[in-house]
Amino acid sequence: MICQNEPIDRIAEIIETGSFTKAAEALGYTQSSVSQMVASLEQELSIRLLTRSRTGVKLTIEGAELYPFIERSITGYRAMQEKAGEIRGLETGIIRVGTISSITCHWMPGLIRGFKQLYPHVQFLFHQGDYTLIPQWIKTGPWISASSPRTPSRICM
Repeated sequence: MICQNEPIDRIAEIIETGSFTKAAEALGYTQSSVSQMVASLEQELSIRLLTRSRTGVKLTIEGAELYPFIERSITGYRAMQEKAGEIRGLETGIIRVGTISSITCHWMPGLIRGFKQLYPHVQFLFHQGDYTLIPQWIKTGPWISASSPRTPSRICM
């Protein structure tokens, strides 16, 4: 499938992981291809979106201004894919879950196994955070669920 949203997805993953290498691993690409796609998008927009340093990758001031549009673009593209699946009669989609590592390791495998039996075409994206990050994700991101002992699960779109 041709995905015109790939450069935007890659930038979002780079920001979430703070690293080109980690983003490439998570996306199943080489670090070089991720770098090239970001460079191509930056050239197309005539704006530098990211800065690299020893401590990781961060948005530039201009990139930070564009980031809400990047997030909306990703959400819109995924919603379109899911709607197309509904029209075709498929039960597909992506469930984005933010949680602490102990919940990811101990509770989620059993829950997902049962869910995948009912909905084998649904994908899960897990993001592990801490007690301070998860509430921020709920406020700012398109999260289906995010939970930690201090943050009750909640549906956020």
